[in-house]
Amino acid sequence: MSSSRQRYDLTQGDIFRRLLFLALPVMGGQFMQMAYNLADIFWLGRLSSDAVVAASTAGMFLWMSMGLMLMVRIGTEIGVAQNVGQGNFEAARGYAQTAFTLGVVLGIGFGAFMIFGRSVLVGFFNIPSQQVIDDAMNFMAIAGFSIPLFYASGVVAGSFSGFGNTRLPFVVQSIGLASNIALSPILIFGAGLGVVGAAYSLVLARSIEFGLSVYCIKRYGNRPFDSFTLFARPQRLCLRDIFRWGLPIAVEITTFSSLSMVLSRMVAYWGVSAMAVQRVSFQIESLSWLVGAGFGTAATAFIAQNYGAGKWSRIHGAFKTSLAAMSAWGLMISIFLFVFSERLIAVFLSCPDEIALGGQLMRILALVQIPQSFEGAMAACFRGRGVTIKPSTVSITCNSLRVVLAYFLNIWWGVIGIWVAICVGAGMRGVILLLWFLWDRRKLPNEDIAVRACLETRFG
Repeated sequence: MSSSRQRYDLTQGDIFRRLLFLALPVMGGQFMQMAYNLADIFWLGRLSSDAVVAASTAGMFLWMSMGLMLMVRIGTEIGVAQNVGQGNFEAARGYAQTAFTLGVVLGIGFGAFMIFGRSVLVGFFNIPSQQVIDDAMNFMAIAGFSIPLFYASGVVAGSFSGFGNTRLPFVVQSIGLASNIALSPILIFGAGLGVVGAAYSLVLARSIEFGLSVYCIKRYGNRPFDSFTLFARPQRLCLRDIFRWGLPIAVEITTFSSLSMVLSRMVAYWGVSAMAVQRVSFQIESLSWLVGAGFGTAATAFIAQNYGAGKWSRIHGAFKTSLAAMSAWGLMISIFLFVFSERLIAVFLSCPDEIALGGQLMRILALVQIPQSFEGAMAACFRGRGVTIKPSTVSITCNSLRVVLAYFLNIWWGVIGIWVAICVGAGMRGVILLLWFLWDRRKLPNEDIAVRACLETRFG
């Protein structure tokens, strides 16, 4: 195990190379996720716009489930990485084992919430089509069984990422997503299951990903720990830190998805076509923020290991590298979305009016890609040090303000006003986080210092 530990040590070597080595697999996994989402829309779009809306309505609650999953996963990643930076692998394993048990328990709870509360949850949107309502409820009844598997796989991925190995989670995620992409058309069309075929495909793919994750954490040669106990008794100190680090993120994601549902309800007033356009456009635009989130995941592990080792010069270097990389990415995506707006929408929707409306939304989205790209990198610069409240506060505040803005712009500009408000909120999050970190950065040490004693006191 010593050779693998040296191989994934993020406290040594060229900062750009190590960060890129860590980030590329995570970003690749996000590309795969986007490819699955777009493939799913493509196949469902062959059925009808109603099918797209039904799946996207159920998908809002799958998105909400990300809040608790990320709470446990990021808590795992920070706990593992900071202790690996100290060289305390036994404590790192304690965080991973505690998080695995916690993740499964929380996953069962959220899955039950989706399954048994689906009628009330779908009813919130006031969707005018009964067929869409029925399909969305059936989708949720099946997809809810995948949530515990999703949470457990996320914890394993966080353990490997905190260790410095992001390539293996990428491989596992890629196999799961490839299975999903392959199974979706077979179950949707070949088996004649329609929308629920996509839900069955999701459950099967996540089962495959879960099985591979368990094998890797227990048997893979370059696993983080010599041994790993599934469903180990949670350690109180680990639970405390996981909740302390992760709870702000859970509140942030849950608030974000809840407020997005409010905005989707506003959009639903303008009809199924407007809802379909929003679903397709935002999935295409996820090319930007999914990659930003993936880069942020990698940067969090990098910064956490170096924080544990007290190497502040590398933390400052990671900030500069992350900012430059995400700014360049945001510029590229901005140009791409603006130039190819209608042509991208036309791949998924065939109605000329929907294509024209989608083109307008894509051009609005293009205008905020650069400031939006800052968010993932800046949040990582905070979270790697265990500071999770600040980025979550910015996100919750900006997301709340955009609902208020959407209410007034909806009155003046209709559905376009709602989309303008959504984009303004996204841009604000990135800009405010950048300015806050620049202010906060002035208080941080510029040279490597010994923080080991402080961390040993904290972690025991």
